[in-house]
Amino acid sequence: MAQQQQRIIQRPEWGARHEDGFGPRPVGALQVYVHHSVTIAPDLIPPFTDDYAAVRTLEAIGESRFGKGISYQFPITPAGLVFEGVSVDRVGAAISKYNTPTANIVWVGNYDVNKPPRPMLEATDWLLHHGVTKGWWRSPRVAGGHRDAPNSATACPGRHAYALLDDLNRGAYHADGPVFVDNPITPPSSPSVPTRLAVDGRWGSATTRKAQKVIGTTVDGLVSSQSRAWNGPNPGLTTGWQWVSPGDARGSRFIVAHQRLLAGRKRYTGDIDGLAGPQYFRALQRDLRMDVVDGEIWNPSDTVRALQRRLNEGRI
Repeated sequence: MAQQQQRIIQRPEWGARHEDGFGPRPVGALQVYVHHSVTIAPDLIPPFTDDYAAVRTLEAIGESRFGKGISYQFPITPAGLVFEGVSVDRVGAAISKYNTPTANIVWVGNYDVNKPPRPMLEATDWLLHHGVTKGWWRSPRVAGGHRDAPNSATACPGRHAYALLDDLNRGAYHADGPVFVDNPITPPSSPSVPTRLAVDGRWGSATTRKAQKVIGTTVDGLVSSQSRAWNGPNPGLTTGWQWVSPGDARGSRFIVAHQRLLAGRKRYTGDIDGLAGPQYFRALQRDLRMDVVDGEIWNPSDTVRALQRRLNEGRI
């Protein structure tokens, strides 16, 4: 679904029957959170009458629980249809005691069990940018999943949905594909995590998988969307590194997690941006207590050897 074809299906179109939320509230600096409905997901096949019915079901659930109609501002179905739920300038009931400052997107379906389909993710990306142009919120990024909201003891929006939120914020789901990827790479054929790494000083997919496992991010052996300006100076970064045009580099979720860890250890003081540049590698070298702190990864690299030894001990 191309972005220029996207629109928001208004309340009268889908047949809203109940009250439009709890009352007015200001917009402009809303925080956007993602939920999943855990209701039956419609299919991706036209004419999408089941999508409209699914939103009416959500309205009935909200009405029965809170008495003010549908709880969310924007239901989005697997086919990428975006619906107006409770009006964006009115208070819903999506997050306990935290609805006035938030706009709440609900992905229709159970995304603890299933993976959100691409059209749904593209539609969410479109909505985030559309909301900025409308003045509803300031940034085309989500603040998190429901579980990240204050005082929210929940697993919502489900493990599969939650795992994609960082990618969503980096722009990975633009309607025409991840526009920043100009040399997409094929994931390694084996996603298994090696029991023990070869200490060879070369940072390839196996080292990344081991590091991802230890740090707790998705294990796929890929370090995504890195500036190709750093490729040549770091020949020890071998398989599984995705090099893109410098202006298009969006960073890796794994590198974000590692930057946060290094920052907590007072090793890294740069931006938490997922980009593995010289500042990140110098922080890694300091953390590994290397004699040489030059921010570069040679082939082979003593820095990578030290990292591989640490990973073989089950730590990073």
